[in-house]
Amino acid sequence: MMNFNFTVYFSSNHAAEEYLKRIQKVTPTDELIKETKNILPGIVVDGEIIIEFGKYRYVRNDKAFFPCVRVEDGRFLIRTTMRWSDVEHRLQEIVDLYARQ
Repeated sequence: MMNFNFTVYFSSNHAAEEYLKRIQKVTPTDELIKETKNILPGIVVDGEIIIEFGKYRYVRNDKAFFPCVRVEDGRFLIRTTMRWSDVEHRLQEIVDLYARQ
């Protein structure tokens, strides 16, 4: 019997909008936000989990950093998108901030 243990991610509008602005460097439109919400989970799955504690998971994928939180049904909500270059030097501060929420 095979056991497929995998994580399901889904994106907030905010995470999609920030991904478009910060990583893609384009002006978000409703259509682009909708498309990006659909592709962000795949980008996060392909990333590297930097830190995980409690219900929080922080994932890095190339130039992007994704703070995620586990919701009631076990899936992870991608809360926002940040540039890795903006996060790397202050990672502990960011983790502390999200841990309080």
